[in-house]
Amino acid sequence: MKVEVFRSDPSATRSFFTASIQPIHYTPTFPFNSSWLGYLGLSTHLLQPPLPAGEPADVVVKTEGWKRSNPVLKTSKAKLVWVDMNQPDGSKSAGSGAAEGDALLGKNGPKNWWPGMKRWHVGLYCPDSTLELGEPDVLPN
Repeated sequence: MKVEVFRSDPSATRSFFTASIQPIHYTPTFPFNSSWLGYLGLSTHLLQPPLPAGEPADVVVKTEGWKRSNPVLKTSKAKLVWVDMNQPDGSKSAGSGAAEGDALLGKNGPKNWWPGMKRWHVGLYCPDSTLELGEPDVLPN
């Protein structure tokens, strides 16, 4: 499976981020619940900063204060996968960075999408899963 992320700019011709995902052969599927990660000392909390109002006001919503939520991902068929973050065309840019002038990455950006990131990662594929977002906690300013 190939995952590509493009900028919202309609003139973007190359992806900003590309990853290839392949199953790790001979590994079984297993049930997974992200709430178990707390027993390993890992937090799955999401912190959401306040967002300014945007245009049009009915589409881009303004929020007040920081919020924290603890989403829970559940599946009965999790599978370990290899994630290859090598960028296409053997370029030394992060997707559209060199071709379309991304100021952050420039013409000599990293080959593996971001400086210091390794090319290969182990990931978790979760088909037929549910994601429970729950109500966020409002954090004091």
